[in-house]
Amino acid sequence: MKIEIETKEFAGITAVYLSGQLGSTTYGEVSDRLVKMVEDGVDKILLNLKDLEFITSAGLRSILVPAKLQKGRSGQLMMCEANETVSEILKTSGFVDLIALHESEAAAVSAFH
Repeated sequence: MKIEIETKEFAGITAVYLSGQLGSTTYGEVSDRLVKMVEDGVDKILLNLKDLEFITSAGLRSILVPAKLQKGRSGQLMMCEANETVSEILKTSGFVDLIALHESEAAAVSAFH
């Protein structure tokens, strides 16, 4: 499994673009990066999942931990543009009840406050 992480900042939001597969061999890299952002005071994080091919339960944990940290600090973490496979996993696991999943990046950006 391989994961690529790219970040961009705009409108006070740090967008994190994940591409590849997020699973047992790649979750640590993603989790570490997101937790560091939260600890560094980034209060608006948007995970763009457009190029994420697949996510496992370990991958879900790599998003859940920083999301909980973000909530504890009154920050926000949202997701957008998940493909059908990833979206189904997020919905089945109940993640969309914990972390907002938007169909487009524009919709997610407008949902931040």
